[in-house]
Amino acid sequence: MRSILKVNWDSNLPIYALSQSELQKRGIHSLLLDVDGTLVNRKSNMIPKAVKNWIRESKKLFSLYLISNNPSKKESRT
Repeated sequence: MRSILKVNWDSNLPIYALSQSELQKRGIHSLLLDVDGTLVNRKSNMIPKAVKNWIRESKKLFSLYLISNNPSKKESRT
């Protein structure tokens, strides 16, 4: 089990520049993507167009799972 969790490839590219065909060649079927800092800049809540397009295309090829460890802010009502 430990070997499947070990990083063995780092493209050093932004997510939208990753080749879906390269991911498929590597036998990848599912993607677990961190929202904060990966899909969205930590200081923004807007998804860049390039990332949206990459996700749209990737959804056709992979099972996508979006995760975040950033707690949602409770709206205060006074």
